[in-house]
Amino acid sequence: MDNIITEFIKELREEDLNKSLRFINSKGVEMERKMNSLITHVFNHETHHRGMISVYLEMMGIENSYSDSMYNTEL
Repeated sequence: MDNIITEFIKELREEDLNKSLRFINSKGVEMERKMNSLITHVFNHETHHRGMISVYLEMMGIENSYSDSMYNTEL
């Protein structure tokens, strides 16, 4: 997933960030938001999931580095 995110960011242009996108949310409601807000939300949500995976693995006694993305050399 990190590679997909990295490639996506490389393709973004500054003018893309201020564009509005229309979409239907998970509750079926049509919405419109600026790309920069959506990107921030997606990245923060991905961080949440990375942290949850780390917590579950730690609870099972499995050492991991999911919550240490700043030390992950593959990013």
